[in-house]
Amino acid sequence: MEGVFAPGEWEKLYRHFGEDVAGKVRDGLARYGRRWGLRDLRFIPYYSVNCLFTACSGQYGDVVLKLGPVCPEMLTECAALRDFDGRGFCRLYEAEPEDGALLLERILPGTPLRAVKDRERRLELFCGVYRELPRLPMQEGRYPTYQGWVEKIAATMRRLPASPELSGAMQRARTVFGSLWDRYPQRILLHGDLHHDNILLSGEGGYRAIDPKGVIGDPLFGLARFLLNEPYGQEARPLDFLQEDVEELAARLGYPAGDIARCFYVEAAMCSCWSVEDGAPAEEYPALEREAALAASLLARYE
Repeated sequence: MEGVFAPGEWEKLYRHFGEDVAGKVRDGLARYGRRWGLRDLRFIPYYSVNCLFTACSGQYGDVVLKLGPVCPEMLTECAALRDFDGRGFCRLYEAEPEDGALLLERILPGTPLRAVKDRERRLELFCGVYRELPRLPMQEGRYPTYQGWVEKIAATMRRLPASPELSGAMQRARTVFGSLWDRYPQRILLHGDLHHDNILLSGEGGYRAIDPKGVIGDPLFGLARFLLNEPYGQEARPLDFLQEDVEELAARLGYPAGDIARCFYVEAAMCSCWSVEDGAPAEEYPALEREAALAASLLARYE
């Protein structure tokens, strides 16, 4: 593994992921490096669910090797990339999802949408990506549904002895989402996590998406994750700026602003509750509760 990791990176990876995942990564680098003819492997110091490496392939050129634990999310990501087939997305070149390994096109220069400093320009570029992503009709049995996501985390929060505020927010989100699901009946394959760091600038001059979750729902449900990742907490008037962006999305994309606000509330509640489910310590609950409260304040402006 000499040359793959900068000083201290392997030790940090080991501490973050644990012995089992670190061993799997070590074995995967050797196995898939040989199998897929990879050279110049370099670790991307991004410590999330999976480990990422840039590499060069004699067959495919610049690539990203993703190694991680076998989980349903990797299986659906692999399926979604195959279905999108490079249209608006990075390409999937090789895959062993049952072993937690994907070989992906590396988008270059790969500058994330987050790097665009102007808030209005970010929103404009996001809308362009949103419009251009393919909308594939899919049978719901192949992927999870957005409705399933909402129902599952709502049930989990009813069982967890965690924040009563977040649990209450999630039960309200379940009710809010129920009316949206019925009124927006289109069932297509969505990215599921379309935010700033999953939208990268390509050498062709446009932006392309990476890391799809793969979920079934109406296109409306693909909007709010972008809003959730906007840095409203850095603004002097976060609620006003949030409402301005909701109104701008409504004007550009043709959805009622109130329904975008409802989707934002559902997303904010779900993401805060997912953090609790994933083991966020109790001292982080106040920040999560503030995010849900901001979304509730926005919702109140449309009720």
